[in-house]
Amino acid sequence: MLAIYLPREAQTIVRWALEDLLHFKAAHFDKNNSLYKNSLTESEQEIWNAAVARLLAKEPLQYITERADFYGLKFRVNNQVLIPRPETEELVGWVLEEHHRKQQKKVLDIGTGSGCIPLSLQHNRPNWEITGLDISEKALNVAQNNAKHLNLTQTIFKKIDFLDHSAWPNLEKYDLIISNPPYIAATELAAMHENVTKFEPHLALFVPDNDVLLFYKTIAAFCATHLAENGALYVEIHEKLGVETVNLFRKSGIFNQIILQKDMSGRDRMIKCSRFLDN
Repeated sequence: MLAIYLPREAQTIVRWALEDLLHFKAAHFDKNNSLYKNSLTESEQEIWNAAVARLLAKEPLQYITERADFYGLKFRVNNQVLIPRPETEELVGWVLEEHHRKQQKKVLDIGTGSGCIPLSLQHNRPNWEITGLDISEKALNVAQNNAKHLNLTQTIFKKIDFLDHSAWPNLEKYDLIISNPPYIAATELAAMHENVTKFEPHLALFVPDNDVLLFYKTIAAFCATHLAENGALYVEIHEKLGVETVNLFRKSGIFNQIILQKDMSGRDRMIKCSRFLDN
């Protein structure tokens, strides 16, 4: 049915789509993970046909089902926000491993999108005071709906153009600053998969070719005035720009310790920068 995918991948996508869109259970599938014949009613068939058409157009499954799993939670997503990725789950896991429940923290997420980072942190650290920023009103609507859906309404979301330094006085000092900012050069677009370039928001993906580390430079400058004493910055990065991003943070003169972290696939994907001021 989905000839653009490998057979096993297509089979998995079909099952996930049926489970999410039509709430099918294991009893609807045979031992080969295939749907039993005549399992769809007429109305279900219409819904399924529409979904297949979108899949064949290479639209991501998560946008069709309007759901994405992330760090054990089910997030609602649409094409106004990026689909949460496993690498970002690793970033959240790193933060949670290093900062325990008993520690009271004030946390900022820059470029929050669906809210997957702050809401996952809030779910696991309910005593933390967490704020998510985004320039997109539509993305913030998704994040706020997720907060309500997950019963995590203590998380605060604010609309701010982070690249505009004049907006910074409205923000506080934070113990932890986290971000998965745009970091893909516009020239990389041609080599990327259509399911990303045609459907996911370019605002959250791309930066100018002549300034690919734009957001990291801005985040470093922000940390100079808004990262608390003994605070830490955690960012997701471009896998090919690990050394360059580390050097940028080092040259800023703000941080005492910088750690470049690989993801589970062995790629440079995360950086932690610590600021110790009590030595």
